[in-house]
Formats: sequence, C-alpha cells, structure tokens
Amino acid sequence: MKQLQCLSFLLILFLSLSSSSAQNTSKTGGFPWEQVVISQVYGGGGNTSAPYQNDFIELINRGGTSVNLTGWSVQYTSAAGVSWNSTSLSGTISPYGYYLIQEAAGSSCAGSPCGAVLPTPDNTGTLTMSASAGKVALVKTSGYRYEHRGFRRVRHQRKLL
Repeated sequence: MKQLQCLSFLLILFLSLSSSSAQNTSKTGGFPWEQVVISQVYGGGGNTSAPYQNDFIELINRGGTSVNLTGWSVQYTSAAGVSWNSTSLSGTISPYGYYLIQEAAGSSCAGSPCGAVLPTPDNTGTLTMSASAGKVALVKTSGYRYEHRGFRRVRHQRKLL
C-alpha cells in the first residue's frame, strides 16, 4: 500500500512538473517582447561575392496576435562597439509573420551593389553592418532592450524567405 501511495505521489509530481515545463518552453506570454524576436541578421550586403545587395535584419512574431512596432527600433554596433546606431520601425507584424528591415547596400561592384535584390522590405534603414561580426538589438522607445544578438560570419547562409 505504501508503495502504491509513493508511486501515485511520484506520478502526480512528474505530471505537474512536466506540464509546467512544457508550458514554459512554448509560452510567449502574450507580451510583445516575448513574441517578436530577431530571426536573421545579415551584414556585408552589396560587397564582392555577397549573396544580397543589402544588409538586413529580419524579425519574427512567434505569437498568435499582431504586434504594433511603432516606437520600436533595431540597433547595431560593431563587435567591440558601445555606440549604437538605429533604424526606427513602424507598422505591425502579423501573428507568426516575418518583418524584413532592409539596411545599407555596399558598392564593391563598379560602384554598384553586388548580389541579389532583397524581397520587398517592410521597413528600410541606413545601418551599415559588418560582414564579419557585430551586435544587433531590438529596442522599445523606452530604451529597454528586448532582444540582443551578437553575430559573426558563417560559411553557410540560409536562404531568405
């Protein structure tokens, strides 16, 4: 009888822990800073052998509701930098949707950018991002950094959606 009680207790404990941890890993909480995150960063656009003409930052909305990005910005600094430059955002990002921010283009090919044209962006800016390393942040007007990503050059590029 004691073994059955012990097993029942352990089973209840296991089920309660597994359900709460499953909720924690999949939950976005409905807060915009948990829903909208940086999904891709690309620097070095328009340089010799670049696959794209422009640098870009792509956001994804992981939640089930639209998020108004007015008052948000993406910010960039070099890998060792402390001074951030920004692109202001506007509009909304649909549930489970992407938001493409086109940034500066290089001019390594006879004064013109090299590489393919990006899909139509949701926003444009003038950030010139390094092809090798840097830091990008997603920021609300208040200055609170929702997400901060460092990046470095990788050999294999994922195709832009």
